[in-house]
Amino acid sequence: MAVLSNVTLTIEKSSSTAVKVTIKYRLTPSRVEQMAHSVFNEEFSLLSRDWLLLPADAAVGSENTLTFPTRDSTIVTLRGTPFAVSESTPHVDRSKAFIIAKSRLNEDPETTSSGSEVQDEVLSRAKVSYAANQPSGAVAPFPAFSSVVTGTWV
Repeated sequence: MAVLSNVTLTIEKSSSTAVKVTIKYRLTPSRVEQMAHSVFNEEFSLLSRDWLLLPADAAVGSENTLTFPTRDSTIVTLRGTPFAVSESTPHVDRSKAFIIAKSRLNEDPETTSSGSEVQDEVLSRAKVSYAANQPSGAVAPFPAFSSVVTGTWV
């Protein structure tokens, strides 16, 4: 079974109202997939991360909280182009770049007491499935995720 790794997410200013998002990943096929010349479909998702704050046991007079990710909401999902692997393919580096409105990244439309925008947390997911030449008994690799990127994009 192929393995997805090295997922990265970069967000760069494109205009006053938009950003350029680039998602990259590496697919490392198994030897059987290489010999079968497996063809993969790819899917790129940009996700927003929501957090849950829970009180933690703390000494008297201090305030501690624990923060846990509760869910990831999909901002956008885009399909890439199919690609094949062969015996001479030790790995395949893939990427997708697209422009998106800054307001779409504003998953926490909140402000602090000073009036500044609360930072938003986004991450990316790379996912592939077989388009052709799936080896017998093989299953598509598990999706892979980037690290969380924080910022204020409005």
